[in-house]
Formats: sequence, C-alpha cells, structure tokens
Amino acid sequence: YTVALTATNGVGPNTCTKTNYITVTNGGTPTCDTLHYPLTGTATIYGVPAANGGGYVSGNNGYGDKAKADYFATYSPYTIINSVYLGFGVAKHTGSTTNITINVWNNSGTSGAPGTIIGTTTVPLATIVTNTTNSQATLATFTTPITITGPFYIGVMLPTITGDTLALATNTNGNTNPGTGWEMNSGGSWYAYSDATNSWGINVSNAIFPIVCTSGVGIEESSTNNILIYPNPANDVLNIDLANYGNNKVDVEIFNSIGGLIKSVENKSMSQMMKIDLADVKSGIYYIIIKTEEGSSLSKKITIMK
Repeated sequence: YTVALTATNGVGPNTCTKTNYITVTNGGTPTCDTLHYPLTGTATIYGVPAANGGGYVSGNNGYGDKAKADYFATYSPYTIINSVYLGFGVAKHTGSTTNITINVWNNSGTSGAPGTIIGTTTVPLATIVTNTTNSQATLATFTTPITITGPFYIGVMLPTITGDTLALATNTNGNTNPGTGWEMNSGGSWYAYSDATNSWGINVSNAIFPIVCTSGVGIEESSTNNILIYPNPANDVLNIDLANYGNNKVDVEIFNSIGGLIKSVENKSMSQMMKIDLADVKSGIYYIIIKTEEGSSLSKKITIMK
C-alpha cells in the first residue's frame, strides 16, 4: 500500500507520500526467520566404512537407516513452519520417479525423541539431484503451514530403491555441541547421532533449515537503517525503498549462500524505489548488500521461494 502523512499549520498542509511502503499479508505476517542457518562450522559428509556396509552417516548406508532429522528446541516468537531448506551433499537416482518425503515430528517419542508426524510434503528425487549437482539447497514447501507448540524435528525419509541415494550435509563433529542430528534405524527406532551405543557418537547438525513465521494477519515494514526490503521471502521481484538515499548512487549486490555474486544492480535512475528482477534466480537463501554513495552499507539475509 501507498501511505501518506499530512502535516498542517496556519500556512496550510504539506504531505509526504511513500509508495509501496506497507505490505499487508493474509494468513501470516512475513515476520520470518530461517532456523539453524547458516550451518555452524565446516560442512562435511561422513562416510561409513565399506567393512560396515558403506554409505553415509547422514544418509543411505549399509545399516539400512530409514530417516535422518534435526532437532529444534527453540523457535520463539515464531508459531508456524512454512517450508524448509535441505542441503544434500550426495544425491543419486536410477531414473526412477521416486518422491522423497519430508516430515515434521513433534517430540512426543520416548525421552523426547521424534513422535507424531505433524506435517509432511514430498519433493521429487530428480529435483534434489539437480539442485545438489548445482550446489543448491532443496526447498520443500508445506501446502498447509504447520503450527508448532513445542520442540520439533524436521527430516527426510531416505529412498529405498537400490541405487537411489541421499545424504545430508552436516557440520564437523563438535561444531554443534550438543549435536542436533537424529536418525531412524532399520528397526524404526530413533536415536541421536551423539548416542555412542546405538548411533555414531558424534555431535553434529544436519543441513536442515526450516523457515518459520509468526501467524495471523499483520503489517510488515521491513526496515533496516531506514531502507526497506520486501517481500522476504521473495519470488520474482524484490522491492527496495531507499528512503533518504533515493537521490544518491546506490549499488545493490546479491550473493548466494557460499559467497558467489549472482546479481549486481545500480540505482541509475536515482529513484527512491528499486525493483530487482529475480526471475532468473533459483530458490535459495541469499545475502543482499546495499552500498550507498556516501560509503555506508547494509546487508540482510533474504529467502527466494519459487
């Protein structure tokens, strides 16, 4: 919406108008965050020795593990899960039309383990393979946002067709302590990766990043140092209200999650409003850096969802 402020004194009125200044959303204010992002420490893939059946600690392996998940103990002030990014380090398929199931569990299992499934969605394995080949995380969106009222788990059910293989990236042992990685073994029981008796005895987190938001109908004014960036998550267009910097040269750069520059735009028209075309940018988590002519700059994490 465009909004206007009018001040009046004995001389008369004066009005300041802001174009596209307020965004009103249905079904939840776009007050969102991406939990556990970025992955703490150094990303890695732990393999399982061939003598023990081969495969991967965080994916398909000779032990026949059925699922891998991550634990999220805190999430306040957010109340719903809209979607989740999953960073796979290994993804292979045999040409099958396999769909991979992504589940959200509450913590009603034994001693707080994953219990009841409170949300689910699927992603084609072929899509995951393409994303992983291009060093991109995979976005899984839940058709109906999932309400969260306590600690929860999000994870992936591993493919079962011979030759179809998945393994999530993790950080390095000890980068997260205590670890948040969990797995369902071949018998259907859940154990933390840190369980040295029943699992791997390592403290790591899986590359699983849920996008959580506040619920209700609300108004967003996404301001950082008086520069407004919206919507976030974005789709094909990102709006930037430069406020007091509209009459100055401004450079906008967008970087992917591994620091690669993917788009650079200059405010050549010196206008207050900039619209960044994202049609050629894939779904993912990015960083936007805005540099002003006077030497100041700001950065912000944005999510692009297609």
